[in-house]
Amino acid sequence: MLSEELIIQWTGANGLRTRLAGPGAGAEGVIILPGPKGLYFTDVAHAYSASATGTRTWRRAVPGLSKIGFDVDISESALGGLSVCHDRWLRSWASDSLGWMSVFSTAMGWWYRRCRLTSVDFAGFDPLPQGTQLAMDVVADSPYWYGITQPGIWRAPTSSATRFVFGDIAAANRGDSIAWAKYLLPGPGQWRISDSGSSTGYVTMPRIEAGETLLVDTNEERPTVKTLDGRNRWAEVDGRFTQSFAPTVGDVIETREIGLLGGTADQKATITITPTRRWPL
Repeated sequence: MLSEELIIQWTGANGLRTRLAGPGAGAEGVIILPGPKGLYFTDVAHAYSASATGTRTWRRAVPGLSKIGFDVDISESALGGLSVCHDRWLRSWASDSLGWMSVFSTAMGWWYRRCRLTSVDFAGFDPLPQGTQLAMDVVADSPYWYGITQPGIWRAPTSSATRFVFGDIAAANRGDSIAWAKYLLPGPGQWRISDSGSSTGYVTMPRIEAGETLLVDTNEERPTVKTLDGRNRWAEVDGRFTQSFAPTVGDVIETREIGLLGGTADQKATITITPTRRWPL
């Protein structure tokens, strides 16, 4: 698995970055050893209900704690001797703050996971060159790896002073799980976003003035509509979000119809999707 096509990198909460595998690995005196555990699917617990006859019905899967374990070899580098590289590596880890584990492959691109330290222990010596091996156990705060967010933009082709002007705004979910879109909607005017599950086929935003901007999160479990200064406008929304973005197959891009009333030509809406995966490679 550890090849030139793969990069593994750790960035601590203190900003210290260490290239563990791939081009440039070892520049900070630390490399990851073969056999890391926990980079793929997080263990899940399955919840069942039982009938009076003993028949069990599956209800849901509950992700467990996302544990990652790996060994590193530490030796001297251009940064300094063994003790310098050893201390630098350990100072980049903490249990009460999060850093980023980053994985890149030529096939999948960059994927990221926020992690914190569980334990670290001595694992052995590397006599040639003189070095120390440590066993690292860490946990991730989410069962998913996160991909790079790529925004999509729609611009109103004409003024919408007297009627709604509609168009398509596009986004791609590069993950393997459903994703909920976020929108950045500037004023002036009133925005509409298509949603197949809404009673009217649209979710209509509250009217806003020039200089105001709505932040919209369509997550069905915790939808929010608020202004940049934090004012909650959700109670003024007409309709409810039900439609997520399915994982992309190939280069398929999904679209949503978006409309604006009372706005200006070239006024733009922005959509973002943060893809998630259960494995990074």
